[in-house]
Amino acid sequence: MLGFFNNYKFAIHFQSLQFWLMLMRDLMSKPKNSTHSAADSSAVSGSGSENAKKKTLSFVNDDFCGAMLDTSFPRLLKREKILPGTALSLGALELWSEDFDDKSKFSQYRSRL
Repeated sequence: MLGFFNNYKFAIHFQSLQFWLMLMRDLMSKPKNSTHSAADSSAVSGSGSENAKKKTLSFVNDDFCGAMLDTSFPRLLKREKILPGTALSLGALELWSEDFDDKSKFSQYRSRL
């Protein structure tokens, strides 16, 4: 059971919850129909958009981005020192190739990821 909670996929989903929460709040806070006049709505929308940007930036901070990168980068590491018994529980990792001769081969590898 504890192996499930140590899985990288679970960690990525857990870390991305804050992003999805911010996105859903942003979508729900935007009004669909406006009853204000054009002059009122332009003044309100200017300050409202600034407030929305500040709220969005408060959710996506350095700690959040660092946690996402810390969970994502180990997936890109070379799969070597893994015990045979734990290889099945970790699931299939991305393919890794040491023979990159030029930029085009590396970009093809990166596009497969």
